[in-house]
Amino acid sequence: MNENGQSSLFPIVVLFTSSLLALLITKKSLYQYLVIQKNQDIHLCTKQVNGAVTRFTRKVEFTNNLIYIAHKGKHITQFIPGIGLLTKLSIRQSITLLKKVQLKYLFSYLKEIRSISEFKCKPNLSLLKSPYKLKMNFSFSRDKHQRAAKRGKKWHYLISNKAFMTSNVFIFGRKNRIKSRKYQILK
Repeated sequence: MNENGQSSLFPIVVLFTSSLLALLITKKSLYQYLVIQKNQDIHLCTKQVNGAVTRFTRKVEFTNNLIYIAHKGKHITQFIPGIGLLTKLSIRQSITLLKKVQLKYLFSYLKEIRSISEFKCKPNLSLLKSPYKLKMNFSFSRDKHQRAAKRGKKWHYLISNKAFMTSNVFIFGRKNRIKSRKYQILK
């Protein structure tokens, strides 16, 4: 204040600028916090989806191996006199049972993907296709040994939320692997 009791302009300007600077720093910190939260959400969602895909493919591959063994066993038992026809019928029934088990695995996988999508992310529709070829009635396409046919050696799917997107590649092999790459969505 000067002698007349009036405030000087300089302290008011300093107070106003420091308040404005504090407001900008708070806003930037809040924005960074929200980005980190969305980043955490996409990582958690990717982990859940990749886990569901891995569990599903493990189960289907296990039943595929059992179907393959039963299919080959059906041809071997033809050469055993007396029990060949009996075992051929029971093997055929076990193969159809294993196919039904695979369908159960498929529907539980689709249910799990749906429950994940109710979380804070949006899995792409390619996840509903699954890594195996499906017919229009949601049954598996089969190869010559009656196993569920794979889409190929690699299967791509996307997961996104409002800030980030992950591109995932499921690679079939001796040990199935998933490679993920994260991208930021620009506004």
